[in-house]
Amino acid sequence: MGTKGNKLPQDCNAVKKPWVKRLNEELVTESVWVSLINKFGMKVVAEIGVLNGGLMWKVMTGCKNIETYYAIDSWKVYVDWSDDIPFDKKEEFRKDPRSQHRFDQGWYDKMHEKVMVGVKKNEGKIKVIREESIKGAEKIEDNSLDGIYLDAIHDFPNMINDLWAWMPKVKKNGIVAGHDYYTRFLGLIRAVDFVFGDDFIIPVDRSGDNYSFNWYIELDGKRNKYMNRIKNKFPNPTELLVPENKYMHLEKDFMENLYA
Repeated sequence: MGTKGNKLPQDCNAVKKPWVKRLNEELVTESVWVSLINKFGMKVVAEIGVLNGGLMWKVMTGCKNIETYYAIDSWKVYVDWSDDIPFDKKEEFRKDPRSQHRFDQGWYDKMHEKVMVGVKKNEGKIKVIREESIKGAEKIEDNSLDGIYLDAIHDFPNMINDLWAWMPKVKKNGIVAGHDYYTRFLGLIRAVDFVFGDDFIIPVDRSGDNYSFNWYIELDGKRNKYMNRIKNKFPNPTELLVPENKYMHLEKDFMENLYA
């Protein structure tokens, strides 16, 4: 893609076939994060956005080399978690009995309790940090992680801030990966495209198809390059997190300025 001179990222390619440059035929598995950990021999990693711990348990059973697994999640109600729901459907969604659990703090507390039960069975390898993403990052030393998996809030401001907060925690040749790179979460797509350009990969699973729209990148000594890309455009990234910026990625003027 290349950022200079492009007014819009190639985010629509997230759901088109083939994905050309972003395919990696060597990574074939039902769980991309498990494959990445094993492929690159990662020992100390962090997952940001854990919920019921489903992915974490796959790692615990499928990655024998893991020494420390940081599990970061606030386990609290996020009132705008349905940011992918059309505006005219939001109220209908909120009233739907099938969605009510998502607005119930008790439901999140039960998810946390469920995770903690599993944590006790994993020989001290799992370190749970019950904090929002940015605050959780403050508790991890810089350059201490082999890789991170980002699956927290899927809008543009939060994704930019997740990358800003967590990339320094990863070693210079470590792995940054994440979930849900598809047009349902257009803000996330545009954040990943802006920061990494064409450098990242969307892998495939055993069937040769994209699996859960994961993405990843080997930093390969380019971490400062990506960090500077954020800093040069957003000197104070946390200022993006005010509520009125949630849908900034939909504004034509903003996107044109982003890629100017």
